[in-house]
Amino acid sequence: MAVGDVISVIQNSDITYQPAAGVEVMITSAGNPIDAYFAILLTNGVGVSINYINNTATNWTFYQPKIFINNSIYVSIVGNAPNYRSFCGIQIK
Repeated sequence: MAVGDVISVIQNSDITYQPAAGVEVMITSAGNPIDAYFAILLTNGVGVSINYINNTATNWTFYQPKIFINNSIYVSIVGNAPNYRSFCGIQIK
């Protein structure tokens, strides 16, 4: 992949996305449908997580968070129902 490429993931389970070493990505949007719980977590992989967004929405939830991630600090998108979770971003480095 190269700078400017779009990264997009949609799946019906939790998502953990860790870019390759030396790669940086800006997450531009994330969302889920009809989930009673939805969170975007930033993590360093050793048990330290930051709740970037944490809500209890019960309808289609869509965020435009502008989160910068890399191989050391990456993103997990979680929920508690078997609905789709998604995110979209762009490689910046």
